[in-house]
Amino acid sequence: MLAASLVVKRRSARWVFIDNVIAADAMVKQPNRNSVRLADLISQETAARPEQIMLLRHGSAWAKTAFAMGCTLEDMTLEQPNESQYDYRRFGIKFVVAIVDDRVQKVYRIDGVEAEGTNYNLASPAFRRFLQKREYETVNSRRYKAAPFHCSVVGARVAGWTNPRLAPLRSTGELFWKIEVDVPDRTATYAEDRDYSKAQLNQAARNNSLRFGNVRTSDRTAVARQRVGQSVVRKLTLEQYGGRCAIAGCDVSDEGLLRASHIKGWAECEESRGDPSNVICLCGFHDALFENGFWSLDDELRVVVRRDIESKTILKLLPDGCSFRRPIHYPPGLDFVRYHRVKHGLRSS
Repeated sequence: MLAASLVVKRRSARWVFIDNVIAADAMVKQPNRNSVRLADLISQETAARPEQIMLLRHGSAWAKTAFAMGCTLEDMTLEQPNESQYDYRRFGIKFVVAIVDDRVQKVYRIDGVEAEGTNYNLASPAFRRFLQKREYETVNSRRYKAAPFHCSVVGARVAGWTNPRLAPLRSTGELFWKIEVDVPDRTATYAEDRDYSKAQLNQAARNNSLRFGNVRTSDRTAVARQRVGQSVVRKLTLEQYGGRCAIAGCDVSDEGLLRASHIKGWAECEESRGDPSNVICLCGFHDALFENGFWSLDDELRVVVRRDIESKTILKLLPDGCSFRRPIHYPPGLDFVRYHRVKHGLRSS
């Protein structure tokens, strides 16, 4: 909290804190030529709108002292003063990118307020000692419920933060759009190229670098290799959705009845066949209804149902108020769900 309000002096080297492990790293001064805007990448991977994202930079000296006293990154990130520039509820923030020493440490999905009180009575024992040592005044605060969100940028360097006093950045500020991050190495792994191990294919799938080309059905070796890759994508998808259909209220969990359903179809986009944000775990019933455009998702990942359905059976499968269960990681990509809605003539609710 109030993490980067302290000016950090320039040094030839800084300390990098990742999961409370300290390592030396060269100071980042200029954006890398292979970098992209951090906000764009976070928005793409979380399916959040830019205004729902906050970039939170903890000062190096501040964080180093806090870690040395036994505080965690969660202590420093999830307890924030009410009505301050750090107040996630005030600004409708859904995702917080925690940065220390010009590296993305974690991305948190904010799931609401866990507790309210003062900064001292909400703090962990270690963080309370830290607040006392720094002589922070008592202020009304909130502790937020949050979960780490898997993003490819975790651990990556950022650049462009020219003013250490500007700790939290939101989309309304110009600097928010100037922060850049090194593009993760995503050298494509084509499943049909050779006999990869399942561990290699699984890692490629998690990195969103697993690809499937177009192969001839007569090429039995390539077809067999693709099937192994497809099984890895399926396993990852079921894992992310807890082995259940993504439609809340549907209790189908038998693996034989679950599908790794592509939002943008296999034949429609070669590049997206292995993208985990293009695949949803659905039971056979909801998969067929999704593929045929009876329902889709809006930009908030709310279920949108076709309005002209007359079948009572289908309406029982898609009742009023039915909702979508988000996966642990890799939520459906906005580009994919928008494509699906347009293809089937469905409008956001």
